[in-house]
Amino acid sequence: MLIADSRKTSKIADAKQISPVALYDFSRGLTADLIQLTQQLLDEHGFTSVLNFREGYVAITGRLCAALPALAHLHRNVENTLDKVLQRQCFQQSRNLDLHVLSRQVRIDDLLARPGDLPYPFILKPANLYSSLFVRCIDDQQDLLDYARHEWPALQRYVAGKSRETDQLLLEEFLQGSNHSIDCTIAADGTISSFPIVDVIAGVDIGRGDFHHFARYTPSLLEPDAALKERCHRLAHDAVKALALKDTFAHVEFILTPRGPRVLEVGARPGGSRIHVIRQAWALSHLLRAIEVDFADVLAKKNATVSVRQIIRELEASQEPV
Repeated sequence: MLIADSRKTSKIADAKQISPVALYDFSRGLTADLIQLTQQLLDEHGFTSVLNFREGYVAITGRLCAALPALAHLHRNVENTLDKVLQRQCFQQSRNLDLHVLSRQVRIDDLLARPGDLPYPFILKPANLYSSLFVRCIDDQQDLLDYARHEWPALQRYVAGKSRETDQLLLEEFLQGSNHSIDCTIAADGTISSFPIVDVIAGVDIGRGDFHHFARYTPSLLEPDAALKERCHRLAHDAVKALALKDTFAHVEFILTPRGPRVLEVGARPGGSRIHVIRQAWALSHLLRAIEVDFADVLAKKNATVSVRQIIRELEASQEPV
């Protein structure tokens, strides 16, 4: 059963695949109407789980389940994923050093006051937004000035009038490496099960200035290395444990650096198009061959042509049914 957002949005379920049983304007947040609607569906259908597919609905989903006794065991502690400052604090308490990434809250005025003292390159990111909005790699003082002139005013306009989202900024160490993610399910007792690693091509990998995901694919190039694969899954499990998530879903993003995997962040929802990515993995070689042609100049400048061709070879070698 699907309760669909009544607002116009680019991310909406295909009604041919799953027809909504009700519509609700999720911009209203948690209201008595949504609680009543969910209770009615619960009484009629007796469902036992609630799955949230978008980061923007995580807070509402958690509070909704807490408001209904029959669902109160679901989505526990998901609020820990909504604040990246809190996430980093939880990660720093873990014994797993792969969860330790330098991060601190900053003010744009303070950065501009002492630009020569900053640890370039570094990442500037909002503390409680999602979808990689306003996340930038700052390579030098000019990049910082550009961020202050363009992204910073745009961020302030974006959060104006919003209740949860703010313009609070984090400065984090720049993690050089490849992007990956692992999805996890967490039972009520904390038992964690993880899905296969998914590799990601982000905007910065193809010469763009952003971190939006351009492509996702699996089987991962990390799969053949059993020790590395186990380390990545351990990172995902320990990140979930650090946030004390229970009876929910987790999307764990990480960077494979020369020092090993390092956690980026965790969202309390499945990764974008995750099941579709896994089911349709056989068609990705065609997409990547198109990338090889269309972005040939960019790949050559970044010395990435060989890597893309290796990805294609690995995918074509795994064309057996997934």
